[in-house]
Amino acid sequence: MSAAEKSRIADEGNVAYAAIVAAIPFGPASPQAQAGVELWRKQMDYFWTPKKEQLLALAEMYSADLRFKANFDQIDPRLAEFMKEAVGEYVKRNEVKRKKRKAKNQREIGYELCLMEEGMKKG
Repeated sequence: MSAAEKSRIADEGNVAYAAIVAAIPFGPASPQAQAGVELWRKQMDYFWTPKKEQLLALAEMYSADLRFKANFDQIDPRLAEFMKEAVGEYVKRNEVKRKKRKAKNQREIGYELCLMEEGMKKG
């Protein structure tokens, strides 16, 4: 990875943290906070794609591990704790969306199977 790429990725991370800090007055469940968390989560794709448990653990570590918290405190003293809450909400919302997609897919598959059975009966 070139120096320019590393710089661009770091800048994207800073944008995500700035968006999350700007969302603090609106609360962790706000659209602003969730958009910031989405930026943060997508920025990770440069390195790895975490599972929901890993996201929660990472956000917990930001406030529980004093080394991480000290770094976040330099950005904003409220950031580490807010991240934990906002990421928790993000994971919860995405789990609900995932379950809805799964249920919809199952309904569609069931419908297709019914059509296939009807076709077999007629044929």
